[in-house]
Amino acid sequence: MATDPIKNITENDFSVLNAWNDKLASFLIGNSTVLCVYLFLGVTGNILIIFIYSFRMKGMKDDRYFIPYLAGMDLIACMFGASYAMALNLLPVRFHGDYLCKSLWFANQAASLTAGFMLLVIAIQRYLKVCRPFKDNMTLFWKKLALFLVVATGILLAAPCWIFYGEIEIRNEDLNITGYRCSEKGKESHRTMILAYNILLFVVAVGGILCISGFYVLVGTTIYRQVRYRKRVSISNTKKRRKPSGDSSSATQSEVVRRCYRDSLDIDSPAFDSCRSPSEYFDYEADDKRTSRPSFGNALMVPLQGEPVRRRSFAEELERPIKALRQQLPKVRSHFTTHRCSWMFMLITIVFIVAFIPRITLMVLESVDKDFWNNLTDSEIVFYLFLYRVYLITNVTNPFFYGLFDKSLRRELKSMCCKDDKRKKNKK
Repeated sequence: MATDPIKNITENDFSVLNAWNDKLASFLIGNSTVLCVYLFLGVTGNILIIFIYSFRMKGMKDDRYFIPYLAGMDLIACMFGASYAMALNLLPVRFHGDYLCKSLWFANQAASLTAGFMLLVIAIQRYLKVCRPFKDNMTLFWKKLALFLVVATGILLAAPCWIFYGEIEIRNEDLNITGYRCSEKGKESHRTMILAYNILLFVVAVGGILCISGFYVLVGTTIYRQVRYRKRVSISNTKKRRKPSGDSSSATQSEVVRRCYRDSLDIDSPAFDSCRSPSEYFDYEADDKRTSRPSFGNALMVPLQGEPVRRRSFAEELERPIKALRQQLPKVRSHFTTHRCSWMFMLITIVFIVAFIPRITLMVLESVDKDFWNNLTDSEIVFYLFLYRVYLITNVTNPFFYGLFDKSLRRELKSMCCKDDKRKKNKK
């Protein structure tokens, strides 16, 4: 039966251990403060997202189906990840509890992996909706199956944490004291296995990033083609309206397109999908081939004499780009409103990729070099720990992205705040 290491520490040794622990923890005060901010914003934001999408927006399930599940995974990852990291910061050499260490590592790893796999599933859904709207899309059965596979795969890949991580001893020869930390177990028999495991995680991460990027490249290409087609339709209808002949009571093609839009987060498919047959869906590709260059045969017949051209002043030249920008702003706003669902998940994925790469890279480095952390200075440890935990920012920022792109979510938040204000006024 294993003995409790705490009982073997004398009162003098305990005071020395506390002094050593406090000295190391003082270097990580800034890092711990950042983790507190992560924890507060992540828990508050994701709980709000789960509550609003699950209970106050029940009639809008299709296009927002995965959002509350992703928010739940972000909530778990933020709670366990930030709490565990803060415990390591506050107890760098006084972390006792082998099973507690294993549990925190497993929960943190599983939640992060499931959130990453969920982004891959969402990328596949956006690809099917935008690029293949008339073919097989995700039904409710396939969505539930995808959720099960995401959770199962995340748990399976995180299972080795129960073997490779736990409470380890740290010896300080100068103070003649032994501390305890939650980290990789330093057994030589585990070194090769830990390295292989971290390389596997690195390969899975890189493969997932490439797959997600490939799907969103196809989505972005399709959106670009749709925008070009609608622009040509708009220009063509403008020219038709300028002609005196024609039935003014009939709706133009652009008006029909406009009526086909629906007020939803999920309107990435072309607005004319419901108005056109599948065979006509990709007519904009044929239009690209049929489009010819404009003719300038009569351009030289214009008289050369006329009113003198007035040169613009310096102030007018400065105002020209500003006016052009003002004219383009409504078009840009309209574009991001139309495709806000795909752009939202693209932005979430980009932040996830950028924030998660340092963690995977450092995990591989510490597996290759068992003395990686011991060879760093105090300031380097603070910096590398910040990079190691910067992946938590994805769990924190996702609720802000939902609020930025989803008008219905902002409307519900505003409604909740207004009700609270009315209750306070009634009490007064």
